Order: sequence, then C-alpha cells, then structure tokens
Amino acid sequence: MGDKVEPVNLATMVNEVLSEYMGDVVEFLKDSAERDAGEALEKDLQVFRSLIRKKDSPASQNLKAVDRIVDKTWRGTRNQIKLSCECPDPKVNSAAQEVWNVISSVPDPTGKHYDLQYGILTVLLDKVEALGEEKLRDALAFYWVKSLREGVDRYHNVKQEKMRDSARQEVGITKKARQILCANYQKLIDRLNAIIILHPDDAHAELNAALNQAIQNRRLTLKLTKKKKKKGEEDGAAEAKAQTEAPIEVAPEEDPLAESEEA
Repeated sequence: MGDKVEPVNLATMVNEVLSEYMGDVVEFLKDSAERDAGEALEKDLQVFRSLIRKKDSPASQNLKAVDRIVDKTWRGTRNQIKLSCECPDPKVNSAAQEVWNVISSVPDPTGKHYDLQYGILTVLLDKVEALGEEKLRDALAFYWVKSLREGVDRYHNVKQEKMRDSARQEVGITKKARQILCANYQKLIDRLNAIIILHPDDAHAELNAALNQAIQNRRLTLKLTKKKKKKGEEDGAAEAKAQTEAPIEVAPEEDPLAESEEA
C-alpha cells in the first residue's frame, strides 16, 4: 500500500509559483493511470496561464512606443540647444543660453519611472514654453520643443487609454480561473487518496510518491526563496543606512559654454 498525497496550501502560492507547481503535476499525470484527469487539469492550467500572462495589452505596447520616441526627442532637444549655445551668431547664442539655463536645471529624466519622468518633462516644458516662441525660434529649438510637447501630450493620452482598457477588463476573471484550477486539483488529490486506501495498486502508489516528491521540492524552493528574500532585505537596509549616513557629493553638470583647456 502506498502513501496518500500530502496536503499542500495552494492559497499561499503566488500565481507564477502555482502555475509552475501545476505544470509539474500535469507532467506526472501524462503517462500515469490518471492520464484523463491530467488532460482535464492541463486545460484548466492553460486558461489560468493565458490570463496571468496578459500583461502587454495593445495600450501598454503603445505606451512603450511613445516613450521611446519621447526619449529620443528629449535627447535631440538637449543636443540642439547645446549646439546653439556654441553658435557664433550673438542672437542665437544669447537665446540658446536662456533656454539652456531652464533645460539644464533638471537631471536627465529618461529611464525613470514613467510617472516621475513625465511629471518632470511636463513641468520643464511649461517653463521652456514660458520663454516665448520668438526666444525658442532664435535659439533654433522651436520645432524640437514643439515635438517634445506633442510626445508628452501623446503619452498622457495613451496612458488614459490604457487605464480605460484596464477598467474594461472583467473583474476577478483571473481569480475565478485560479479557483477552478485549485478546486479540480483538490478533487484529483481526493480521488488519488481514496484509491490508495480502498483499491491500492502499484501504478497509483508510484504516482502518489512522485507527487509527494514534487510537493517536497516545492516546499524546499519556497523556503530557500524566503531565506534569500530576507537576506536581500537585510542587505538592502544596511546599504540604505550606509548611503544615508555618508556625505552626499554632487558633481556639477558640465557647462556647455565653458571653454576647454585646449582652447
């Protein structure tokens, strides 16, 4: 007589971990005495996986595309103003210096979290545009600034579209699929445990042993993950404390108007 399948708390598993564990179970069932049950569970698992992997909606992809364009336009705008600061025409040079004083007042916002990046760019553009169209044209930067504003506005519009898409999604659909998957898994385990008690055979004993090994492996993985996470948090706290207590050194931004030593 074989052993019963050990209980496992599926509720404590995050979606990705649950998906991995169920994938292991399905693999064990494929060439077992419970092949049909394995195929049914696999269908539930496929539905569940399709939902938890739906992270990049068309709106999300559009947002990334817009962000790439804005990043490129931001770099082009800065480069153009730097070049204008070196222009021998006094009118261009003077206007460019005024624009540069505003542009260079903030560090490069690209690569930061979207909300922070576009918050900085929106405020910065307001200040730059307050200099007036004539000033921007004199600095040869009008069309660059205009393109940057259009890109930032486009980002805000696409973000609103993404939020509307998320709101339209059916609430709880992933949770429902998870509940169905877990419920059918439990029915399978109850069946296996009943068979091993009432009508034991070698095939089911081997299957139960394999499932118990998978459960033990999963428990060990979760235990190691928790220990690693705890150590990472402790190391992170220590590093943060060290950075907080250390003196802050701020390097001045390179002045594009300064003469080089070779000049």
